[in-house]
Amino acid sequence: WAVVTAPDGTAGKVFVVDRNAGSPDNWGLEHTIINSLNGFGGTVSLDFPYLAVGAPDSDAVVVYEYRSGAWSELQTLTGSAPGGRFGEGLHLQTPYLAVGAPDSGIGDVDVYILANGAFTTLPVAPISLPGSIVGDRIGATVAIRFPLLVVGAPGHAGGDGAITVVDAASGIARAQLDGLAGSGEGFGGTFDVTSDRLAVGTGTRIETYTFDRQSAGAYNVVPGPVILPPAIAGAGFGTTVALLDDTLVAGDAGEPARAHVFARNVTNWFHSQSLVVAASNGTTPVSVDLTSRTVIAGAADQSGIGGATLWNRDAEQFVVSGA
Repeated sequence: WAVVTAPDGTAGKVFVVDRNAGSPDNWGLEHTIINSLNGFGGTVSLDFPYLAVGAPDSDAVVVYEYRSGAWSELQTLTGSAPGGRFGEGLHLQTPYLAVGAPDSGIGDVDVYILANGAFTTLPVAPISLPGSIVGDRIGATVAIRFPLLVVGAPGHAGGDGAITVVDAASGIARAQLDGLAGSGEGFGGTFDVTSDRLAVGTGTRIETYTFDRQSAGAYNVVPGPVILPPAIAGAGFGTTVALLDDTLVAGDAGEPARAHVFARNVTNWFHSQSLVVAASNGTTPVSVDLTSRTVIAGAADQSGIGGATLWNRDAEQFVVSGA
């Protein structure tokens, strides 16, 4: 499955496409989910058979479950602070769901666990950073790889940004990563996490880290190579990033928009391919995601018309398979 969203006004839509619609490796539309919540589809996270869709303009997250050949609404979660943009940060790793509300004071993150057919709140201590103030936007981005919870605060330190790595069960901070001082780069505004790695996009570079588990459940976050844009890259390299095993994809909001593919060889990352995104004659940020066999990237052109392109892996290269 792949998911494409169109969070337009009061009639947001989520399109679910199937890789094998009618025939193998034939991407086709299988389901369209429509909801009247304002901003529905602003964020989305899929971990089959569950799909979480954020509507941060409405401070809500709607969870769907795939059963009997259709996506059925399971539950709607709502934020506790009106206007907090609950759902802007969103990540599902069944049975856990992390939801950020970055405009709720300094920002807030809720963690849920699926039990008895519903997501219920886990008690997690409030997350903060040294010197946190309103505008830090803690929870604008979140990722949960239990037991770790990774939280972005792109407004911290006057917009330089930061990421905190937290124990999801206790709320104890394990590490803090900071953006370049005085850069205003919004570090932590985009990242992706696997069980042992973290990749952070900044718009000019991608920083990589490794989670090194210590005794008693503690983790060290060890800096790795910094990935710089290839010569073909345009503006906004790394405004979005996706990471899986030894493959990393960086969004590039140039004209045309691209998804740059990098492969890891032992410890170093090298550029292997640049993929052009359909309907991307503009400079809007490119959204990217990655599975073991597929890259998906979406962008909107200057008129606001959006599109998404999918590539399937063929040997060592990704080849266009749908748009």
